[in-house]
Amino acid sequence: MTALSLGVIAPPTNTVNQLEWGTLLPAGVSMQFTRMGLHADTDTPAGRQALHDDLASAMTQLRNEGADVMVYACTAGSMTLPHHDLPDWMAKASGVPAVTTAAAIVDALRFLKVKRVAVATPITMP
Repeated sequence: MTALSLGVIAPPTNTVNQLEWGTLLPAGVSMQFTRMGLHADTDTPAGRQALHDDLASAMTQLRNEGADVMVYACTAGSMTLPHHDLPDWMAKASGVPAVTTAAAIVDALRFLKVKRVAVATPITMP
């Protein structure tokens, strides 16, 4: 019997996320997975509303599939200030704990007392 089920929401452009999560799950943890469109605008009220609407729909689907925790695994899409605004909203909207990639990164860097960060990526910027 599964003790915990993660509901993971990922962007359609991430082709490795589901596989990576699947290989890292500890015994007794299952994963429900769905994809959601990208949201470039999370700063304006209309942009935030569109993001919240799509997240609410994805979270409803995942809750119906038995998810106990919500995970928004989209780094760029989860960049909000303050960094816990989005996961706090997700937890309230879904009724279960929630985490986002961006908030988890900030929390980890603060916990580790990281002062400088270097980033290497295969993504090219215009």
